[in-house]
Amino acid sequence: MPRWVHRNAFEPVQAGSIAYPVVGTPGWQLRVNGLSFARMRLLAPSRRATGKGATALACLLAGSLAFFGNEAIAYSSGITGRTNKDGGTGCGSCHSPNQTLVVSITGPSTLAAGTSATYTVNISGGTASTKMGVNIAASSNNLSESSTYLQKPDDDLTHTSTDLNTSGTGAGSFTFTFTMPSGLAVGSTRTLYAAARVNTEWNHATNFVITVPKLNQTITFPAQTSPRTYSTGATFSISPVATASSGLAITYTSDTPAVCTTPGTTSTTVTMQGAGTCTIRANQNGNATYNAAPDVTRSITINKGNQSITFGSQVVTPSFATGGSFNLSPAATASSGLAIVYSSTTSGICTKPSSGTLVNMVAAGLCSITAAQPGDANWNAALSVSRSITISKGNQTITFPAQSNKAFVAGGTFSVSGVSASSGLA
Repeated sequence: MPRWVHRNAFEPVQAGSIAYPVVGTPGWQLRVNGLSFARMRLLAPSRRATGKGATALACLLAGSLAFFGNEAIAYSSGITGRTNKDGGTGCGSCHSPNQTLVVSITGPSTLAAGTSATYTVNISGGTASTKMGVNIAASSNNLSESSTYLQKPDDDLTHTSTDLNTSGTGAGSFTFTFTMPSGLAVGSTRTLYAAARVNTEWNHATNFVITVPKLNQTITFPAQTSPRTYSTGATFSISPVATASSGLAITYTSDTPAVCTTPGTTSTTVTMQGAGTCTIRANQNGNATYNAAPDVTRSITINKGNQSITFGSQVVTPSFATGGSFNLSPAATASSGLAIVYSSTTSGICTKPSSGTLVNMVAAGLCSITAAQPGDANWNAALSVSRSITISKGNQTITFPAQSNKAFVAGGTFSVSGVSASSGLA
């Protein structure tokens, strides 16, 4: 089979030898089943195997060898300028005009500015176990080879003279690296191009567009000052505050609105709603340049609040009356706003019903009433406060109705009737 080995001129080859590059002046070397050809110097080739003159001559000579009944494979050491980037010339000028090969580019479709990624030109539908050729280009020229099977003679990549053959199913691939230029804005794009051939089969790959994606950001939200102590309507500030690596403002929300609330804005004020675990979420939704950051939460323990009882000295001066009662004045109050529970510690003098401020008198003396508040889910129990009320002796009257006249009887008696004391005493 005839084979071209890229030099800058043709060199004669000993009949029957394997085609090797001739040491010395660069040139093109031609071997066709033992035939030798005279040396021919190409006219001012502009770059390695890519000049239009070199291309035309190689294709012309390749075509002229058809009478040998063998395929002429041009550019065994690579060719560039064949992709859609350079007008889509492709491989058809030297090989079959039928674009029957299946060629594609795979790899990340997004790539941050200044970073690199690996991409692959995939080839299928070719002749089995046959050398593959490829030309890879990029709109920004930031390409580099990833194996000994690729070289970079100019802005493009192309295959080397080292054989990389298709598999037994006519498939193969070339792997390379593309670097997205630094400083590109989000949304900027760059395009990869490829053309490949196996034997006489060739084709272009669909142009592969790579986009500079939005930047990622993270939130730093340190542990919060904890615990806090509950108080009705009390607030505290998030401290330390959260920050985004993007420098964008943080929004705070509460995951536990029964315990604490926030305005749902960038405000760092938290309002306590009750005792428990308050969970604050730091959020940054991103913008045209940055993706949303993963939320970060922090928890603050809000302990039960402490409360106190105000129970002033009593101004009531009750006088005892059987079955009598009086109301506490002033009544006790709790700083929590919770209801006061009263009890009597002198049940022989006074008793206290379960609710209200009414006190029942049992006897004259010192009546002691205790005000308490046992607390609830948000408040600790208050310290109880006692107050004493003197119940003075009651005034009483005697009812003594007029008695009927009696006739004297020596040694006789009579009874007084209807006499009573208001106190009921005898």
